[in-house]
Amino acid sequence: MRPRIATGYEKLALDVQEHIRLYKPFKHRVIISDFDSIPVFSSEDARNLMYGYTHSCLEEILDRLTQKHPYQHLDRYYYRQAIQDFFEKKLYEHSLETKV
Repeated sequence: MRPRIATGYEKLALDVQEHIRLYKPFKHRVIISDFDSIPVFSSEDARNLMYGYTHSCLEEILDRLTQKHPYQHLDRYYYRQAIQDFFEKKLYEHSLETKV
């Protein structure tokens, strides 16, 4: 069986996770993955994050995801910094490209 390649919001979820993993928070000397675990996002979570960013309600979406997945600790400031950085740098554009 051939491996399945993530596309669309699945790819966006993976790219957000990777950005968080490699992100170095303000006033920290190391990347997040050196001192904390990385949250896991579903394609639905990624769709909600994208909606939050495009409709200027990313903080509200992050608050909802924190309630939905309390074990992921999305209330930690450095996760939020990393997610905001991902969207502000428009790194999502590559994730949502469709290739034929």
